[in-house]
Amino acid sequence: ITALLVIDGVSATLTSTLAWVGGQPYVAPFTGTFNGAAATVTFSVDADGMNATVVSSNIPGHTSAVFAIIKETSSALVEGYNGTYSTTAPETGVFNILISRPAGLWGGISRENGQSSTDDQDGTYVNGKLFQGTTQIGTLNGDVITGSFLDGNNNTVTIEGRRVL
Repeated sequence: ITALLVIDGVSATLTSTLAWVGGQPYVAPFTGTFNGAAATVTFSVDADGMNATVVSSNIPGHTSAVFAIIKETSSALVEGYNGTYSTTAPETGVFNILISRPAGLWGGISRENGQSSTDDQDGTYVNGKLFQGTTQIGTLNGDVITGSFLDGNNNTVTIEGRRVL
């Protein structure tokens, strides 16, 4: 069984040798190489497919990685985007978001460059536009998100991201 790990635009394929058995819970370590070093992510899910979670992780350079587990179906696809942001504060950083067009929702995290803490982000998706509350923060055109908006401190924030999943 394989899993694709994507952090800040860097991808790694992780594998598990534990076979899935129908009707049984599944808890397994997925291992591989990320940025040239060993990485492990232990995944758990109930027998009915509910309560999927990452139990633990050891990812080089990402000791406090945050995971969002979302079940995708053939009628409710989930798209993953990685990108960067800059502000007039000045501040620069990265973001990772997931968009569900059928649900009209998006959510993700952002991290300022050089920092280890993250900030949660979420909002709505309407007709190719991403909103946080009533503020339009971006536009989705093909596989690219771009946007510019004023934050709560009256700084201009500029974002750009690309679809990776």
